[in-house]
Amino acid sequence: MDEGETISDERVAPLIQILAWLFLSFCIISVAAQFITKHAMSKPFEVTDILLFVALVHSY
Repeated sequence: MDEGETISDERVAPLIQILAWLFLSFCIISVAAQFITKHAMSKPFEVTDILLFVALVHSY
């Protein structure tokens, strides 16, 4: 039976990959929440919103 990749002291790559995906998903959710909140309050997007979106896109 294939166990797949295991996390050990010698192989920490799977742990780093899991954490990277976790933090990336947190960033995407937080930016989406800010945009949805601003849209729900019917406020126009400002320069800071555009900069935040550009930073999120470049974080990939």
